[in-house]
Amino acid sequence: MANEIENTEPASALTTAVGSPRTEWVFQMYGSGTHVVIPSPRGDRPHYYVWHPAADNKGGHLRFEIAKELEAWLNGGDEPWWLDLLNRKSAETVTTPHGADITATGPMVDADPPHLNWRTDMSDDAVVARGLMADALIKKDRPI
Repeated sequence: MANEIENTEPASALTTAVGSPRTEWVFQMYGSGTHVVIPSPRGDRPHYYVWHPAADNKGGHLRFEIAKELEAWLNGGDEPWWLDLLNRKSAETVTTPHGADITATGPMVDADPPHLNWRTDMSDDAVVARGLMADALIKKDRPI
């Protein structure tokens, strides 16, 4: 349509860091016990890593629940009760009241191509993007 008005709303900090406002977030769990919530399509963007110090079933259950609640909230679902109670641990990490860490990490780069020696991208852009993702959790600025 010739008279159609485009959406000109500015992107949030997190949207700028990780992609378009239509980013879908996907929970993934690995056999190692790693729980991540990644943007889809992933591309060269950071993701969230959920970690809890307890190595028992309780710790695994907490990691799973937090990651699933984070995924749902990032995709427009209900706000988890713990979101208002996050504490900043570092530039890229926040801590939940459960004692779990949510860390903005990645993207990963091959430090020794083509040998797949994966390391966290430490470029200025990647460091800033991870910091913005941690900020977004504290500010409750989800990319929708």
